Amino acid sequence: MSGETGNIQDANPAAEALTGWSLSELRAMHHSQLHPGDEAQRAREAFAEFVSAPQAARYTSPPVEWNVLHTDGGTVPVDILGEVLPGADGKPLVLGIFRDVSGRRRAEEELRASELKYRALFESMMDALAIVDMAGHIVECNPAFEAMVGYSAEELRRMKYRDPSPERWHAFEGMYMSGYPEAGEVAGFACSASNFSQKPFAREKLLRRVREILDT
Repeated sequence: MSGETGNIQDANPAAEALTGWSLSELRAMHHSQLHPGDEAQRAREAFAEFVSAPQAARYTSPPVEWNVLHTDGGTVPVDILGEVLPGADGKPLVLGIFRDVSGRRRAEEELRASELKYRALFESMMDALAIVDMAGHIVECNPAFEAMVGYSAEELRRMKYRDPSPERWHAFEGMYMSGYPEAGEVAGFACSASNFSQKPFAREKLLRRVREILDT
Protein backbone atom coordinates (compact mmCIF):
# COMPACT_ATOMS: atom_id res chain seq x y z
CA MET A 1 0.00 0.00 0.00
CA SER A 2 1.14 3.54 -0.66
CA GLY A 3 2.00 5.24 2.58
CA GLU A 4 0.94 8.59 1.09
CA THR A 5 -2.42 7.71 -0.46
CA GLY A 6 -3.37 4.41 1.20
CA ASN A 7 -4.08 2.84 -2.18
CA ILE A 8 -3.37 -0.88 -2.51
CA GLN A 9 -0.49 -1.49 -4.92
CA ASP A 10 -0.03 -5.24 -4.67
CA ALA A 11 -1.40 -8.32 -2.92
CA ASN A 12 -0.65 -12.01 -2.75
CA PRO A 13 -2.96 -14.97 -3.49
CA ALA A 14 -3.75 -15.31 0.23
CA ALA A 15 -5.18 -11.77 0.20
CA GLU A 16 -7.33 -12.66 -2.80
CA ALA A 17 -8.62 -15.74 -0.96
CA LEU A 18 -9.25 -13.78 2.23
CA THR A 19 -11.33 -11.08 0.52
CA GLY A 20 -12.67 -12.82 -2.58
CA TRP A 21 -11.41 -9.98 -4.79
CA SER A 22 -8.95 -10.52 -7.62
CA LEU A 23 -5.55 -8.86 -7.67
CA SER A 24 -6.70 -6.34 -10.30
CA GLU A 25 -9.73 -5.44 -8.18
CA LEU A 26 -7.61 -5.02 -5.04
CA ARG A 27 -5.17 -2.77 -6.89
CA ALA A 28 -8.05 -0.43 -7.69
CA MET A 29 -9.06 -0.09 -4.02
CA HIS A 30 -8.14 2.13 -1.10
CA HIS A 31 -7.18 0.13 2.00
CA SER A 32 -10.18 1.49 3.93
CA GLN A 33 -12.49 -0.17 1.40
CA LEU A 34 -11.41 -3.51 2.84
CA HIS A 35 -13.31 -2.70 6.02
CA PRO A 36 -17.05 -2.39 6.75
CA GLY A 37 -18.49 1.12 6.95
CA ASP A 38 -18.27 1.45 10.73
CA GLU A 39 -14.54 0.65 10.61
CA ALA A 40 -13.48 2.46 7.44
CA GLN A 41 -12.85 5.88 9.03
CA ARG A 42 -11.07 4.32 12.01
CA ALA A 43 -8.89 2.35 9.57
CA ARG A 44 -7.92 5.56 7.72
CA GLU A 45 -7.00 7.26 10.99
CA ALA A 46 -5.01 4.27 12.26
CA PHE A 47 -3.19 4.00 8.92
CA ALA A 48 -2.17 7.68 8.93
CA GLU A 49 -1.01 7.45 12.54
CA PHE A 50 1.00 4.31 11.79
CA VAL A 51 2.72 5.81 8.72
CA SER A 52 3.72 8.97 10.62
CA ALA A 53 5.06 7.15 13.70
CA PRO A 54 5.20 3.37 13.16
CA GLN A 55 7.22 2.54 16.27
CA ALA A 56 5.02 4.60 18.57
CA ALA A 57 1.82 3.21 17.04
CA ARG A 58 3.10 -0.35 17.26
CA TYR A 59 4.11 -0.25 20.92
CA THR A 60 1.64 2.20 22.48
CA SER A 61 -1.64 1.34 20.74
CA PRO A 62 -3.71 -1.47 22.30
CA PRO A 63 -4.23 -4.56 20.11
CA VAL A 64 -7.23 -4.13 17.82
CA GLU A 65 -9.17 -6.82 16.02
CA TRP A 66 -10.41 -5.67 12.62
CA ASN A 67 -12.96 -7.00 10.16
CA VAL A 68 -12.36 -7.39 6.44
CA LEU A 69 -15.16 -7.45 3.88
CA HIS A 70 -15.56 -10.50 1.66
CA THR A 71 -17.21 -10.45 -1.72
CA ASP A 72 -19.79 -12.98 -0.51
CA GLY A 73 -21.24 -10.23 1.72
CA GLY A 74 -19.74 -11.49 4.95
CA THR A 75 -16.87 -10.22 7.08
CA VAL A 76 -13.70 -11.95 8.23
CA PRO A 77 -12.14 -11.04 11.63
CA VAL A 78 -8.42 -10.35 11.29
CA ASP A 79 -5.34 -9.26 13.17
CA ILE A 80 -3.20 -6.81 11.16
CA LEU A 81 0.57 -6.51 11.45
CA GLY A 82 2.08 -3.54 9.61
CA GLU A 83 5.54 -2.41 8.57
CA VAL A 84 6.61 0.84 6.86
CA LEU A 85 9.26 0.36 4.17
CA PRO A 86 10.98 2.81 1.79
CA GLY A 87 9.82 2.47 -1.81
CA ALA A 88 12.10 2.65 -4.87
CA ASP A 89 11.26 6.35 -5.20
CA GLY A 90 11.90 6.97 -1.53
CA LYS A 91 8.21 7.29 -0.73
CA PRO A 92 6.85 5.11 2.10
CA LEU A 93 5.18 1.81 1.40
CA VAL A 94 3.14 -0.06 3.99
CA LEU A 95 3.28 -3.84 4.17
CA GLY A 96 0.14 -5.16 5.82
CA ILE A 97 -0.13 -8.77 6.97
CA PHE A 98 -3.74 -9.82 7.59
CA ARG A 99 -4.25 -12.94 9.68
CA ASP A 100 -7.66 -14.63 9.72
CA VAL A 101 -8.67 -15.15 13.37
CA SER A 102 -12.10 -16.69 12.71
CA GLY A 103 -11.08 -19.88 14.49
CA ARG A 104 -9.86 -17.97 17.53
CA ARG A 105 -13.03 -15.89 17.67
CA ARG A 106 -15.20 -19.02 17.49
CA ALA A 107 -13.17 -20.65 20.25
CA GLU A 108 -13.52 -17.52 22.43
CA GLU A 109 -17.28 -17.39 21.84
CA GLU A 110 -17.63 -21.09 22.65
CA LEU A 111 -15.57 -20.59 25.81
CA ARG A 112 -17.76 -17.65 26.89
CA ALA A 113 -20.90 -19.70 26.25
CA SER A 114 -19.44 -22.60 28.24
CA GLU A 115 -18.49 -20.28 31.10
CA LEU A 116 -21.98 -18.77 31.18
CA LYS A 117 -23.51 -22.25 31.21
CA TYR A 118 -21.17 -23.33 34.02
CA ARG A 119 -21.87 -20.14 35.97
CA ALA A 120 -25.65 -20.58 35.68
CA LEU A 121 -25.35 -24.20 36.88
CA PHE A 122 -22.93 -23.23 39.64
CA GLU A 123 -25.20 -20.45 40.94
CA SER A 124 -28.43 -22.48 40.78
CA MET A 125 -27.23 -25.73 42.38
CA MET A 126 -29.10 -26.75 45.51
CA ASP A 127 -26.01 -28.47 46.91
CA ALA A 128 -23.33 -26.26 48.41
CA LEU A 129 -20.22 -26.10 46.24
CA ALA A 130 -16.80 -24.60 46.95
CA ILE A 131 -13.59 -24.55 44.91
CA VAL A 132 -10.36 -24.75 46.91
CA ASP A 133 -6.76 -24.27 45.72
CA MET A 134 -3.89 -26.50 46.84
CA ALA A 135 -2.97 -24.06 49.60
CA GLY A 136 -6.41 -24.65 51.08
CA HIS A 137 -7.84 -21.24 50.22
CA ILE A 138 -11.46 -21.00 49.13
CA VAL A 139 -11.36 -19.35 45.70
CA GLU A 140 -15.01 -19.68 44.70
CA CYS A 141 -18.32 -20.79 46.18
CA ASN A 142 -21.97 -20.77 45.23
CA PRO A 143 -24.93 -19.15 47.06
CA ALA A 144 -25.93 -22.50 48.58
CA PHE A 145 -22.51 -22.75 50.27
CA GLU A 146 -22.83 -19.18 51.60
CA ALA A 147 -26.27 -19.96 53.01
CA MET A 148 -25.09 -23.21 54.61
CA VAL A 149 -22.09 -21.77 56.47
CA GLY A 150 -23.48 -18.26 57.07
CA TYR A 151 -20.59 -16.35 55.51
CA SER A 152 -20.65 -14.18 52.39
CA ALA A 153 -18.59 -15.12 49.33
CA GLU A 154 -16.25 -12.20 50.06
CA GLU A 155 -15.67 -13.43 53.61
CA LEU A 156 -15.14 -17.02 52.45
CA ARG A 157 -12.49 -15.99 49.91
CA ARG A 158 -10.40 -14.79 52.85
CA MET A 159 -10.67 -18.19 54.55
CA LYS A 160 -9.20 -21.62 54.19
CA TYR A 161 -11.45 -24.62 53.69
CA ARG A 162 -11.04 -25.64 57.35
CA ASP A 163 -12.17 -22.31 58.81
CA PRO A 164 -15.95 -22.76 58.41
CA SER A 165 -15.94 -26.45 59.38
CA PRO A 166 -15.75 -28.14 62.80
CA GLU A 167 -12.32 -29.30 63.95
CA ARG A 168 -13.42 -32.94 64.01
CA TRP A 169 -13.74 -32.81 60.21
CA HIS A 170 -10.25 -31.48 59.54
CA ALA A 171 -8.48 -34.83 59.25
CA PHE A 172 -11.11 -36.07 56.81
CA GLU A 173 -10.91 -32.88 54.74
CA GLY A 174 -7.13 -33.05 54.69
CA MET A 175 -7.31 -36.34 52.83
CA TYR A 176 -8.59 -34.46 49.79
CA MET A 177 -5.54 -32.24 49.78
CA SER A 178 -3.01 -35.08 49.85
CA GLY A 179 -4.76 -38.26 48.79
CA TYR A 180 -4.50 -38.11 44.99
CA PRO A 181 -0.83 -38.62 44.01
CA GLU A 182 -1.88 -40.61 40.95
CA ALA A 183 -3.68 -37.57 39.54
CA GLY A 184 -0.39 -35.86 38.60
CA GLU A 185 -0.25 -32.11 38.95
CA VAL A 186 -3.40 -30.92 40.76
CA ALA A 187 -4.39 -27.24 40.86
CA GLY A 188 -7.12 -27.55 43.48
CA PHE A 189 -10.40 -29.21 44.36
CA ALA A 190 -14.09 -28.63 43.93
CA CYS A 191 -16.12 -29.98 46.83
CA SER A 192 -19.86 -30.15 47.28
CA ALA A 193 -21.96 -30.61 50.41
CA SER A 194 -25.60 -31.10 51.26
CA ASN A 195 -27.41 -29.82 54.33
CA PHE A 196 -28.47 -32.97 56.23
CA SER A 197 -30.02 -31.12 59.16
CA GLN A 198 -33.47 -32.14 57.90
CA LYS A 199 -32.30 -35.62 56.88
CA PRO A 200 -31.17 -37.35 60.10
CA PHE A 201 -30.79 -40.85 58.63
CA ALA A 202 -28.63 -39.66 55.76
CA ARG A 203 -26.61 -37.54 58.17
CA GLU A 204 -25.93 -40.48 60.48
CA LYS A 205 -24.94 -42.66 57.53
CA LEU A 206 -22.48 -40.03 56.34
CA LEU A 207 -20.99 -39.61 59.81
CA ARG A 208 -20.52 -43.38 60.17
CA ARG A 209 -18.68 -43.45 56.86
CA VAL A 210 -16.42 -40.56 57.93
CA ARG A 211 -15.59 -42.38 61.19
CA GLU A 212 -14.73 -45.54 59.25
CA ILE A 213 -12.34 -43.62 57.03
CA LEU A 214 -10.68 -41.85 59.93
CA ASP A 215 -10.25 -45.11 61.84
CA THR A 216 -8.43 -46.87 58.96
